[in-house]
Amino acid sequence: MKKIITLLISIILFSSLVAAETITVEFPNGDKVKSGADLTIKGTLYDSNNNAIDGTLLLTVKNPSKSTVIEKSISSKQIVNLNLGQTPIAGEWKLTIKYNEIEITEPFFVVESESVSFEIVDSNLIIKNTGNIPYLKNMEIIIGETKTDKEISLAVGEQKSLTLVAPEGNYNVIVNIEGKSVFTQSNVALRGKGLTGEAIGVLDESTLGRGGITGGISPDQEEDSALLGYSRGNGFVYVFILIIFGAMILLAIERRFKKKAEKKEQ
Repeated sequence: MKKIITLLISIILFSSLVAAETITVEFPNGDKVKSGADLTIKGTLYDSNNNAIDGTLLLTVKNPSKSTVIEKSISSKQIVNLNLGQTPIAGEWKLTIKYNEIEITEPFFVVESESVSFEIVDSNLIIKNTGNIPYLKNMEIIIGETKTDKEISLAVGEQKSLTLVAPEGNYNVIVNIEGKSVFTQSNVALRGKGLTGEAIGVLDESTLGRGGITGGISPDQEEDSALLGYSRGNGFVYVFILIIFGAMILLAIERRFKKKAEKKEQ
């Protein structure tokens, strides 16, 4: 009796395996996904009579760069939520479901999400692109009463650190984008960063030698900016002068030895 039951079960399983004809993919919550949200999918296996049947399906998800993000097994007829990561790349993705030799691929889309985060650590304003597309904006950074315009360009996941410069004291710092306040922090302690004068503004460390401090209304600011640019940019000049001077000394030594050699030959 047990053998008969086992045989029947095997026949049923084999029948369902052979009878599988097609696969369909559904997106119950739509095929457009917001950054940070799950993609909801349902893969269903059908027999030759178009009846939904059970089975284990292999699911693969690839991003616009054709890199595999997810690969897992799911059950036919089961609704599955897939996490695409914290900041999935915006654009057209591909979802493939396979059962033996049967395969189906469907596109879905991750919607563009533009966002940045701000924080102040010590006297540095740290700006990070938390969206899934490159970020390019003109920002107005206000330190106390002083306004600075700054263009910020960040790749996905990139961050930039700007040094807030002002005479020693506590200041309110505000960041405006397109006329709207997007970040505010009160009583930020600034220590002047060792600059001369009463400069107030934003120092972009990545562009020193090409601009120094930007913004500010202090009468001494231009002097401070010039001092920074001179002290950092002219280091190369000093090195060049030293090289020339060294070459001249070597040339003089060489001539002296030549003259001595000529006298000996005479």
